[in-house]
Amino acid sequence: MAGLFELFTDVHSQTRFRLLAADGAVLAISQAYPDTATAAAAITDVRECAGTGLIQDRSADTPAAVDLPRSHWRTTFRTITALAALPGNMSIRPLDLVLINDDVVPFLADLATLAARTLPSAGMELSCRIAVHRQKKPAAAAGSEPGASSMEDLDNIMDEGPSRTAIKDQKAVLAANLEHEDRWPRFVPAAVGHGFRSILCVPLSVEGDSLSALTLYSRRPNAFSPEDIDTAEAFAVQASIALRLVLLIAHLKDANQDLTAALAKRTIIDTALGVVMAQNRCNHDAAFSMLQRASNTRNVKLRALAASIITSVAGEDIHAVHFDA
Repeated sequence: MAGLFELFTDVHSQTRFRLLAADGAVLAISQAYPDTATAAAAITDVRECAGTGLIQDRSADTPAAVDLPRSHWRTTFRTITALAALPGNMSIRPLDLVLINDDVVPFLADLATLAARTLPSAGMELSCRIAVHRQKKPAAAAGSEPGASSMEDLDNIMDEGPSRTAIKDQKAVLAANLEHEDRWPRFVPAAVGHGFRSILCVPLSVEGDSLSALTLYSRRPNAFSPEDIDTAEAFAVQASIALRLVLLIAHLKDANQDLTAALAKRTIIDTALGVVMAQNRCNHDAAFSMLQRASNTRNVKLRALAASIITSVAGEDIHAVHFDA
């Protein structure tokens, strides 16, 4: 199978390389290197290892959980040489950012920084902000620089703006010259006050009840050409895929935390039920009815009552119950 080592500069201006499969899938991303020459200096070692290294089968007959730190698979490959002639400032794709950071807000900050550095035409400087609105969650947003980050507060306070319009209509929204813009009478003066003169906003396609948009800000009027809009929309397709993955990871983390908390609560209640059953020589259902009546009579939550029962027997406070993930 043919593969490719690809050098690139990440959003923090550090040189890394990734290993791509023949179909373009990212197999691994390296640690950061101080410069391109250092990153490129060890390809011989990698290729020699790949060509002569033996395979050791350490798999067990019974599947076992393996918990490797994220740093392990970000630093799988350490060296490269044959690509020393390639420029160090190669493109990084939104999906690559998920391997670097899968927490929502830091990921949004990296993605906004990537967009601000990748999307401008020659000679143009842009700021970027990305916001995500999820059901039963506070809005999450991050920008490539403080001025762009503060625009989320304007959107929320004014309850209007190109970001909200793009999310509502699910299509790109261009404000070519804010000095002559009348669609958002409260938002526009505030944006102009921040020094912005033109805005391009593209919705991001996320699943479920979540809504998201990527907004580009320029301090020049009429900064965005039709080609710039096409480029931003193409970037949004890739960004949407990466964002959906990050949101899924966040959802699974939340579900795991909720399950762990529920198990801890259930354990304390079940232990207290055992105490009540022993003291009153009754079955499980009768003991649970006693706990419920006592909880309602005393206006105390069932878990707190259960904890107090265990404390009265054990003679010490109940500590949090921990479960391995």
